[in-house]
Amino acid sequence: VKLQNLSSEYASKLTKQFPAIAGGAFSLANLFIYQAPKYLTKGGMAGVITLNNIFTSLAGEKLRMHWQDSGSVSRIIDFRHFAVFSASAYTCLLFLTNEKNDEILFNAASVHPSELDLDEQEPSPIPYSKLIFRKWRLAEKYYLEIVERLETLGSPLKEIAEIRVGFA
Repeated sequence: VKLQNLSSEYASKLTKQFPAIAGGAFSLANLFIYQAPKYLTKGGMAGVITLNNIFTSLAGEKLRMHWQDSGSVSRIIDFRHFAVFSASAYTCLLFLTNEKNDEILFNAASVHPSELDLDEQEPSPIPYSKLIFRKWRLAEKYYLEIVERLETLGSPLKEIAEIRVGFA
């Protein structure tokens, strides 16, 4: 449920009660995910099914900032473009703890989830120190290394050309 679908009075109350994560067009799911680690016993884990755009959307930015501070995300299994539960949304499994993790174990589905054995998946560790809260880049280590090499190869375009936006 998105905040804009609630009464303005209730939406305002939630925004004031949770300023640490209230941003963009966030949803009630963000509030549940934010609160989940607080209710875990020591060593406990919460698993939720949520939209995978939480890692890239403006609405998830403050939540990602919180996760980077708390280190509470321990694992992500991204189903990418595969439909799960007959849903028309792109989903993932998100695992949270109340302990600070240094990295996130990440998997992305390469086949339809009905054909995927999650126990056989070898996760790629993504250190929190490599994440930027504005937009998390989540991929297997091999692909992240390729992107990093491409982005640091040669001179940035702005150093060798004048870049103009709009009517120039």
